[in-house]
Amino acid sequence: MKALQISNFLIAAALFFGLSAVWSCQSESKPGQAQNAAEKTDKLPGAGGKDKVVLEGDGLRTEIDPNAREWPADIPAAVPEFALSGGVEQVMKGENPEGRSWTIQFKDVRPNALTEYEQLLKKAGFSTMKITAADKGALTGRRSGGLMVTLALTEEEKAMLSIVEPKRPE
Repeated sequence: MKALQISNFLIAAALFFGLSAVWSCQSESKPGQAQNAAEKTDKLPGAGGKDKVVLEGDGLRTEIDPNAREWPADIPAAVPEFALSGGVEQVMKGENPEGRSWTIQFKDVRPNALTEYEQLLKKAGFSTMKITAADKGALTGRRSGGLMVTLALTEEEKAMLSIVEPKRPE
């Protein structure tokens, strides 16, 4: 059981780091590439990043809200609010038979946010693991019951916070 928990933890961390890399690489694309991509997707629902997008099917639901500007009210109370930035830029929520998740993008993140949020997680009963390089990096916190929080900072003073809440056995 413990090996399964560790492997799930590592898989979630790897997935989060992969998503972080994709997110941070978006700002490094060449102008022509971004324009070509926009032209190809301008007919999709929610194109332009202004509309809420909901994806549903086979017990899965994902909601992306580029207009969300507040900490989601339905995040588990055990997770400390991330108030170390200039505000929320976007919220993505997911639900599936195995649990719920939230991914929140923040702007204007304080330089010492990683260390400060690590202390808040520890106070809330999370065990943590931090990876840093030149004041940037990532932090993962895990609490009994499987609740997991991952925070990644980018070079553009932005952050992405991911929360995963597994469904409790009945």
